[in-house]
Amino acid sequence: LPLLQKARQRELDQLRRKRLLQKLIREQEELRRRTKELAQKMQKTPPQENLEQASKQMDEAQRNIERQHLDESLQEQKQAQKYLEKSKENLEKKLNKYKEKKQQEELFNIHAKLQQMIQRQKQINQQTLKIENTRLQFRGRLPRYLRRKILKELIPKEKKQIQDARNIQKKLEQEGSTVYASQMKSIQQDLDNIIQQMRRPPSGESPTGEYTQLAQNQVLKKLVRLKDAFKVLYENRKQKKKNKKQKTKKRPQNQKPMLIPPIAELKLMLELQKELREKTEDLQRAIRLSGGKPTEIQNRLLQRLVEEQNNLAETWQKMIDSLKKRFGQ
Repeated sequence: LPLLQKARQRELDQLRRKRLLQKLIREQEELRRRTKELAQKMQKTPPQENLEQASKQMDEAQRNIERQHLDESLQEQKQAQKYLEKSKENLEKKLNKYKEKKQQEELFNIHAKLQQMIQRQKQINQQTLKIENTRLQFRGRLPRYLRRKILKELIPKEKKQIQDARNIQKKLEQEGSTVYASQMKSIQQDLDNIIQQMRRPPSGESPTGEYTQLAQNQVLKKLVRLKDAFKVLYENRKQKKKNKKQKTKKRPQNQKPMLIPPIAELKLMLELQKELREKTEDLQRAIRLSGGKPTEIQNRLLQRLVEEQNNLAETWQKMIDSLKKRFGQ
């Protein structure tokens, strides 16, 4: 009986080994097939050459498994793994170059879109001023045809500005920007206030009067600043690409290149804080000149300054958190 049990055990062991070998052969064949398919899809590049070498090693490994030469198969598999790792490294380099090229195109496209928004805002501002001058000629009364012009022409154009600003903001947020994205959000808030003023101005105010024009000029100023900043970013990226001798710091593995470098975000943040301080000082002087008591419009401008300061504080904290997360601090 013990001899019979041992014989059965040997048969079971042989069967398990046979099944295991068959499984290894199937898995090796599937891996080899996928590697060959990937190599065929790629152009003749170092990654493809390494994949082809890996595929050859896998072929040999499979034959050794079929011959039950497991030691030789193991060596072939190790060699195949080296080729695969080399292919992965080369492929990551190509992918990073593609991402950098894609980001350069994004910078150009955003700059072009901002230029369009600037031209549109200039036209809106000119139309607003023209309507207001006409209103004053009518002794402060807004003719019905001008009211229709505001509702049917100016407001839809400002809504288009909001839509474009929102699209840029989303793109910047996807790319990890905080300060630049927050500026696009700030522009949307300004435009919302302008539309509200045009639709239902407070009692005694004009839909195209002082407050609207100040807000529109502020939007235009923000757009111009961002457009100029993106032009610098694009030119810097372009120059860096041309300068082949320039050594670039090795980026951590699997870390996506940043569309807007942290130093550019910080520079814009400092400019915004400086500008906010200057606007606050200008408003204080205007209030003193008006007798020390702010007018209704000055109160609203002051409230907007408070909102902008809060937005800057939140943006600053988001920027710090983002950098800590990115660099693992």
